[in-house]
Amino acid sequence: LDGLGAGAGGLGRKLAGPLSSPGGALIGGGAIAGAFAGANVRAAGNQRLTRIEDSTAALEIQLGGAKQAADLVANILKTVNGTPFTLDQFVEAGRTLVTFGTEAEKIPTYLTAIGEAAAGSGKGIEAVGTITDVFAKMQIAGRVTTDDWQRLGYVGVNALQIWGNASGKTTAEMQKL
Repeated sequence: LDGLGAGAGGLGRKLAGPLSSPGGALIGGGAIAGAFAGANVRAAGNQRLTRIEDSTAALEIQLGGAKQAADLVANILKTVNGTPFTLDQFVEAGRTLVTFGTEAEKIPTYLTAIGEAAAGSGKGIEAVGTITDVFAKMQIAGRVTTDDWQRLGYVGVNALQIWGNASGKTTAEMQKL
């Protein structure tokens, strides 16, 4: 840094001065780390925004217009508020459900169930992706397979028990169906 001291009005001395003591180096290092952390937060925010924009653009095509896509994204935002998940994660999950034929008006209800199951499993966003994929597969097939139950089980969701509770049956009764 000494060679920089003469140029640019002593810029090198101004930058190196506070860093020359051990305490100053720690503070300077902390400031540099803080600047990098801020850049990472901005980059992550930009990635989320890009995912939301990309998913919204896909929804415009799938749903037949910008208004329909905007309405769905607004409903997804209402669904995601108060959960540990982010809008971009749920918009992507909603887009996946639309892709596989789920009606737009049912998606907020499905996402609520998916979010609750994922949060209850302790697996977080990993579970949201798996559960969404299983829902989409069931939508296409029009039925539930043993593989579907197993995939839900792998992310900590006891789907037979949930379905049994909703149907007023025990898990053993559900296994016989």
